[in-house]
Amino acid sequence: MNDMMGPFRQTKGGSSRQNALLDRYSGLSEVGPLPSKADEASCVETQLRELQTLTGKKFKDLRSDNGRESMGTLEQWFARNGSQHQRSTPYMP
Repeated sequence: MNDMMGPFRQTKGGSSRQNALLDRYSGLSEVGPLPSKADEASCVETQLRELQTLTGKKFKDLRSDNGRESMGTLEQWFARNGSQHQRSTPYMP
């Protein structure tokens, strides 16, 4: 599961958002700082590679909300790696 959080008060490193990734299979989680929404794709890619290295398993799918910030870039990455992106149901009031 993946979710971007923020904005928060800016850190000394310049980040005002965070990206959280949870591997439901292993229970491992990864949280990465994001200076901006535009950095989400590269952060998710890095987090997925790190989790794959730690678990020794290739991930099959990633579930996230319907955020559109960087989905085009991530969809290409998923296709290259033989993985799927599953989107949760959009918020309905």
